[in-house]
Amino acid sequence: MARYPIMHFMDLIYLDWAATTPISRKVLQEMQRVSLEYPGNPSSIHKEGKKAAELLHKNRNKAAALLKTDSRHIYFTGGGTESNALIFNSLLTKESRGTVLISGIEHPAVFEYIKTLKKNGYNISVLNPDTRGIITAENVRSKLTEDTFLVAVMAINNETGIIQPIKNIADAIRSFEKNNHRPIHFHTDGVQALGKIPLDLSDLGVDSAAFSGHKIQGPRGTGILYAKKAPEPLSKAGGQESGVRGGTENIPGIHGLVAAMEETLGHMSERTAHAEELRSLLINNLEDIPEMKLNFDIRNQSPYIINIYENTFPSEVFARIMSDRGFAVSPGSACSSRNKIKTNRVLTSSGLSLDEAFHSFRISTGFTTTKEDILSFCRTAKDELSKLRRK
Repeated sequence: MARYPIMHFMDLIYLDWAATTPISRKVLQEMQRVSLEYPGNPSSIHKEGKKAAELLHKNRNKAAALLKTDSRHIYFTGGGTESNALIFNSLLTKESRGTVLISGIEHPAVFEYIKTLKKNGYNISVLNPDTRGIITAENVRSKLTEDTFLVAVMAINNETGIIQPIKNIADAIRSFEKNNHRPIHFHTDGVQALGKIPLDLSDLGVDSAAFSGHKIQGPRGTGILYAKKAPEPLSKAGGQESGVRGGTENIPGIHGLVAAMEETLGHMSERTAHAEELRSLLINNLEDIPEMKLNFDIRNQSPYIINIYENTFPSEVFARIMSDRGFAVSPGSACSSRNKIKTNRVLTSSGLSLDEAFHSFRISTGFTTTKEDILSFCRTAKDELSKLRRK
């Protein structure tokens, strides 16, 4: 595959697609066109406003069709973090309090709500994965109580790449509901899942899901909240997005997000096959680097995200060394990399020791990543590590 036509991340070989992705040229062109051709506010009653409102309506219908749900359940947001926040902030408006189950592998956009919910009277139960990095339906079922309000389990972990059994978890929750006679809201952070695995929201069993545009070659600052029932927002405004998210809609951004969804989902099979090929190549070459090993079983893993243990350097040091050599890899979640607490919560909750977590890093690939990119990374890593062996 050819290099990306717009940018190659300042001449780095970019292996950090889970953090963000380069915007698609087609998406960028569509956004420019819409910015010029649709100047109106969708809330305005004049011709230009109605024209913009019609485009917004069309994009909502397209997004719903791609996610296999009804357009009434699609809310355009400012990104995955905001989509998650709308669900968790809505808990603060409840008159009664109860228990919230949150998995220990959640992105900070979800996990950091534990502090807020505790301060506001909720009981929190953390669901830790098994040694495979999986939150099992049985584990969730064992933690459900009569006062459980909400369960949150992400679809694909952004650090380990482990695919979670969301449908099975949903079935366990619904079975418990029948006997408990009280609804339980099931939310999933689907940011890393969109475009990576098939998503049928009509059958998945979740009550809400968060998605992000910049993970699928779309514009940053765009996202989707899928919600069967509109959450109660903390911030009130002009009634846009059915009152869930006030403020003038970002028509070019929304159009770009949906265009990226069409492009990504339309090529998902071939791109996944490419990712699997790259992962196999990486695994084969890691056999020649004694300092490195895979952390998780690939049978449960998205081929786009590979977590690797390297026994010589702390992960942040190794990432800087590789950056100096022209490679972008990640020591963990981009959204928590500046956190002063260096313990990797996701990896340790998934069964890795503190030392293993401290020395683990992430490689994440995209559809423009080439075989030579992977081979070059392995050669360079082997060279850097062999320098220490020779000393």
